[in-house]
Amino acid sequence: MKTITRLMMLLVLVGTLATSCKKDEEAPDYTVAFKVNPETPLAGEEVTFTQSSTGGKDFVWTIEGETKNGATVKHTFDVEGTYDVTLEVDGWKELTYTKPVNVGAQVPTYTASVANIEMYTDVKFTADVYNPTGATVAYKWTFKAADIVVAGKQQGDDNVVLEGQEVDVMFSHDGDIEFTLEATIDSDTFSGTFQQTVVKQLAKTLYWAEKEGNLWSSKLYSSEVPEAIDMDIESGAHPLTIRFANERLYVFDAGSTITFSADPQEEIGSIKSYSRDGSSYIAHIPEFGGHVYGDAYFGYVDSEYIYFTDRNNDVTRIGVNDENIEWVTASGTVNPENVPALVSNSQLGYYSAWNPDSPSYGWGALNGAFEKRGDVYYWAKNSNHKGLWRFRDADIGVTDVVPTDGGILTDFTVRAFAIDDANSTIYFSVNKTGIDGIGFYKSDLEGNNVVMLDASPVDGEGGGNEYTFITGIVVDNESGYVYWAYRGPTEIDEEPVDYEVNPLYESGIKKLKLDGTGEVEYFVKGVEAYGLTLDNAKL
Repeated sequence: MKTITRLMMLLVLVGTLATSCKKDEEAPDYTVAFKVNPETPLAGEEVTFTQSSTGGKDFVWTIEGETKNGATVKHTFDVEGTYDVTLEVDGWKELTYTKPVNVGAQVPTYTASVANIEMYTDVKFTADVYNPTGATVAYKWTFKAADIVVAGKQQGDDNVVLEGQEVDVMFSHDGDIEFTLEATIDSDTFSGTFQQTVVKQLAKTLYWAEKEGNLWSSKLYSSEVPEAIDMDIESGAHPLTIRFANERLYVFDAGSTITFSADPQEEIGSIKSYSRDGSSYIAHIPEFGGHVYGDAYFGYVDSEYIYFTDRNNDVTRIGVNDENIEWVTASGTVNPENVPALVSNSQLGYYSAWNPDSPSYGWGALNGAFEKRGDVYYWAKNSNHKGLWRFRDADIGVTDVVPTDGGILTDFTVRAFAIDDANSTIYFSVNKTGIDGIGFYKSDLEGNNVVMLDASPVDGEGGGNEYTFITGIVVDNESGYVYWAYRGPTEIDEEPVDYEVNPLYESGIKKLKLDGTGEVEYFVKGVEAYGLTLDNAKL
């Protein structure tokens, strides 16, 4: 017991001596200081305090009555205001420094579901706000109407307000887009204004030739939100075909008369091409003079040639670099001597005079779309003659032998077609007869397994024997759609078409998924168009 008592007395003595020593010693010549990051924090924002004194080992902080130890400490202020923060070094009262910290009202924050936001791409914004009590929070987002797309449509002049902690947005252009976010906690509202950087989305371009109007374009953005742009270039009287090739847009105009008539054309057809933005122009055949049916009805372009059909007899080709070709024919002659046809109806073994017992076509077989795929030509026939006829260069002039590649879809008056190699499918329009009559169809590559896709009626142009109908079809495997330019009737039985009853009868650019799922949709409504083509370059 005596030993314990002596030990306790010794400890008291040592403590007394130590205290006496601290009082008697002079405080070190340190400068006490600290840094605040951020210097002007907001309520709810974590603040880092870092000592910047000229000496010392032990650092004690007093913040909102709370003591923290360490060279660097962190703290969050719940409410805006001015707070005194004190740092004491090595326990010396003389070595203390107090600094006021101004804390602003908190601002809600948000995060985006993707780091790199592209225009016309869905993105989810998620809001957050400092809410230490766990109270109910109401969020409100306010965007300029011109900046966003809602439900697939550009908005008007008013602001667009969205509510909720999570919102789905889509921006209509690139650049720094400003919006506000408000968070209301109980009766207190906190707000912030933000700038979100949106980058341009690179996309393919769909072009169409408007009836009695101009050439138009629209990007195929990933969301497929149409942004129709008038190129301010007249499309021509009957631009039944347009093609994009060699970084140029080729327009095949058949002129004002496209059905049987003994009268001359009021507007003469032509073949012209434009740069993709319309800034440069080439007249390959400025005008077709002479025979009323000698104009370019349907066309195709590869790296070497421009191919085109007349109304019912020939396929002609010229060089892609040919300009200002003079085209004047005598009455009753389709091609002038300086531009001979590549092939005429009667130069192939399909011609009925030589093959009366096999599927064939004869004189007057109206020309539909034309295309060359590899070494094989595809030539559509419609009206009184039917089918999609295939041949090669070696078949031209061999009139007593049917080409080996053969004709397909010979029960259908094929007006236009597009081939989807990836899915082994041909899409085609029928302007007179078919399984279920006039409509939009598909088949396999040999013309079998035919399926009607859209039975919407024609607009009547061309009359019952030569309906113009759908002349532009485009397949895009990347977007997963086939597109076609449809012109529907404005009247049925002398009554205006009720689009609520018949929603697919409205003219426009239609689309359908290549995988066979889904229903016929519209890419653009209210558009009367002929030719349709795709620029695959993403710009």
